[in-house]
Amino acid sequence: MKTHSLRTGLRYLLFALAAGASALCGSAVAGARSTESLALTRQSGNYTVEIDSPNPFAVGQKNFVDFYLLDGAGTSQSFSDVRVIVLDSAQEGIFDADVAKKPGSAAPVTFFFPAAGNYTLETIFYSGSAQLAQASFPITVGAVTRRNPAYLEWLVGGFCGGIVVALACAPLLRRYERTVLQDS
Repeated sequence: MKTHSLRTGLRYLLFALAAGASALCGSAVAGARSTESLALTRQSGNYTVEIDSPNPFAVGQKNFVDFYLLDGAGTSQSFSDVRVIVLDSAQEGIFDADVAKKPGSAAPVTFFFPAAGNYTLETIFYSGSAQLAQASFPITVGAVTRRNPAYLEWLVGGFCGGIVVALACAPLLRRYERTVLQDS
């Protein structure tokens, strides 16, 4: 009786480890995003306002955007914060925030859009209370984008890899069981 429950417990543990490993492999790749990036620029007086996103805007996912203020030569300029306003097609505000610039970097923002469609992204850059530049960007938010098409292959591969690991460990489990049984 004691041997049977030890053997069953070890098998469940081995299966759980293999399933967990395959799930981790699959979920890490399933979170992959497309490699298509988005960069938009607008002139504002002596400045160029630039917004960068690692992916096209889409509803149903996090939309990461970095805001930059550049001079005529394309050199990053100092600013304290940027006011970011997102308006829907009816010019109703869906997002309005002052975003502080990270030292030595950009001003990052993450959006969730409520629906696919046309939006306006307005930016106002400040240095303290002085306004430096202002720019407006028409953007189109698409439907949910399909994630990297390879994720399903990775998920299946991870699951199969977990099974292979479980089968490869089966002789070790049997050897361990024999050792435990001989010691009992």
